Amino acid sequence: MYPTGPPLISTSIDPAQFGSLEVYATYLEYVRLKKNLWLRIGDGGSITSEVLAHEGSIYFGACDHVFYAVSADGKERWRFKASDRIQDTPIAFGDTLAFGTRSNLVYALDIRTGTLRWTFAAGGPVPSRPTHHNDLLLIGCDNGILYALDPLTGAERWRFSSPRSLASTPLVHQDRIYHGYEDNIMYCLDLEGNLVWKFPTQGLVCGWPAAALGNTIYFGSFDESLYAVDATTGALRWRFKASGIVYSPTISEGRVTFGSTENVLFCLDAATGALLWKRKTEGPAARGCTFRNGNAYTASLGNLVYCLDAATGAIQWTFPANGAINGPPALLEDRLAFGSWDCNLYCLDLQGQLLWKFPTSLATPSPIAPPEAQPFESVQVTWRPEDAAPAEDRYRERASAGSYASFSAYTGDKSYVAGASKDYAGRKRPR
Repeated sequence: MYPTGPPLISTSIDPAQFGSLEVYATYLEYVRLKKNLWLRIGDGGSITSEVLAHEGSIYFGACDHVFYAVSADGKERWRFKASDRIQDTPIAFGDTLAFGTRSNLVYALDIRTGTLRWTFAAGGPVPSRPTHHNDLLLIGCDNGILYALDPLTGAERWRFSSPRSLASTPLVHQDRIYHGYEDNIMYCLDLEGNLVWKFPTQGLVCGWPAAALGNTIYFGSFDESLYAVDATTGALRWRFKASGIVYSPTISEGRVTFGSTENVLFCLDAATGALLWKRKTEGPAARGCTFRNGNAYTASLGNLVYCLDAATGAIQWTFPANGAINGPPALLEDRLAFGSWDCNLYCLDLQGQLLWKFPTSLATPSPIAPPEAQPFESVQVTWRPEDAAPAEDRYRERASAGSYASFSAYTGDKSYVAGASKDYAGRKRPR
């Protein structure tokens, strides 16, 4: 028996229709109130970040609390059940993978088997990708602390504290650490955690992570600017005023490329900040690009993957997913891999043709709590029964697969009940 009334916690977004208008309106609402959207995502099967392509496999976590290892042909190698939502890309070093969760835990797994090696309990949610450098694993945390851990054991080496959230990804460049987020400051630290300099902006610092070229650090901000600062002194080299929140940039062949919430992808001369080209996107442009053979591959929260000419911005092709894509696709040999809000991992060839899809364990996309509501907590999931899928279809969905689920409701006792859908609505994926 399913409830017929409205959910007790409402949302301004229906994830089943998670397109450019909904994303854009929600972004503006959160930016106006200076609140963090990504810490208000609920449970579901959505993949909310870039995936990691590494040595012939694809690694990613999802809002279903599961971390996945998938082969290049779309077959599951292994999966690991974590304590909470996994909202950003893992990091690989040696034979180890590390990632953070919303429940404050950082996990390190054996990359071959998914066996747990160690965990670290941070003082707040860890929704962003860790950074590995030599004998340090750097973890940005929502409690305002940057943790430096021993990558082999997870033991804490040192910590750096700021007044507000540091839940973003540090950059290490020329033996310096560059990190910033909610207190509007980009910090430069040495490898012992000592402050070298800090650079103030007029908005949240967007660094997932920042980018570097030579002796210059590049990063975006909620103040609608891209900054280029001297890596040694923190002095401003140039500032480009864009439109909308400026996301983390990527750099290739002397060009710095970045997206914004005003549905524009910009490309600048990295040395001078001069505009080379800009490209309108369907929905806010994702964080940076992936580059290969003169092409730039990026994505948008308007559900599209783009292949652009990196020098001119001319569109070569686009590919539509069924949900928002928050990050550029990863390159896996001659293939592109990316996750979507529609609860699927996609794999394309370099001409934009779909090769396969891999579903997460939940078919219901993750809801987003509006700013005035309480953030979603982890909830007990109530599944509808369904017949087991044929063995050959358990891990992979071809291009002809059905649609994903509609919006779900959260009840007062924190159990999860899915809304109606003819295909998957709230049901657990077969394994």
